[in-house]
Amino acid sequence: WDDKQNPVFVMKYNNTFGGNGNGKTISLTKPFYILNDYSTNTNWEEGCTGGSPANYKGWCDTTLLVSEINYQSSLTNDAGDWLEIRNNTNHNLDLQGIYIYDSKDKQYILNGGLIKDYMLVLTGDSLKFAKEHPACKRKTNLLNFVLDDQGSVRIFGADKSLLYASKWDYNTPWNDSADGKGYTLEYNKQYTDYSDAGTWFIGCLGGSPGKIYAADCYIVPDTTNGIINKELSDIYIAPNPTTGILTIYFGNTPVQIGDNANPRQVMIYDAKGALLYSSKNYHTSMKTLDVSSFDKGIYFMVVSQNGGIKTLKFVKE
Repeated sequence: WDDKQNPVFVMKYNNTFGGNGNGKTISLTKPFYILNDYSTNTNWEEGCTGGSPANYKGWCDTTLLVSEINYQSSLTNDAGDWLEIRNNTNHNLDLQGIYIYDSKDKQYILNGGLIKDYMLVLTGDSLKFAKEHPACKRKTNLLNFVLDDQGSVRIFGADKSLLYASKWDYNTPWNDSADGKGYTLEYNKQYTDYSDAGTWFIGCLGGSPGKIYAADCYIVPDTTNGIINKELSDIYIAPNPTTGILTIYFGNTPVQIGDNANPRQVMIYDAKGALLYSSKNYHTSMKTLDVSSFDKGIYFMVVSQNGGIKTLKFVKE
């Protein structure tokens, strides 16, 4: 209103304008003096995380990003809840006083530092995580840190400014391969809406904590309790690429038999993490599979044997 009680600025808005609890403001798409209708959602777009008061939207600078989320481990390879944060600046960061809220809205205070472009893994159960990822060194444990399957995470600076906010789900359009099926959510750096399903894609089986995502997922080690397992290294598949028939060679190590034994199991996933084939109790030294019905593309075969796991990539032509 002006000094004569005449309206100068009028705006009506609703949840179609964006910024619905995802930590972002809404910002005009054009300078205010060009527009004359401030109540139309097409004249607004989502702004920066935490806003950009007294600055243009192009000033957005997310200091810390969540680059990978493991909100629900598989029952057979339970690493507990964990997420990976990345220093998104061109300089080293002091994490002292930065705090994070988990999906239960519990606050955790960080400390230490993070080198530029480096990643730090925040774990909820240090023992479970160390068992599944013994090679990961850049980590810190946040006791009982929880990430639900319909969860969220928020990161605040020492000055209480919002640095990052994200929400996720296991329902469509989100890919449920990260919901107890052994895969993680990986951040697609082309996008900045951290609560949109399209911003995330399915990562590797077991995840890639503390490492840059690699599409071939060869980061999954052939280990049993962290020790190189010779029998797993003998497993291979041929021909690769294949047009339809694929043979798995298990090597000469006999499979454990008995009530307490771990049966040999074979699973095949597509590049999006969908389980296409699963079978167990193979006791022969080789097995032939017909994958002629599969579409052309890259697939991952997971073989578990005597307590160890090996991941093999193959191409269907």
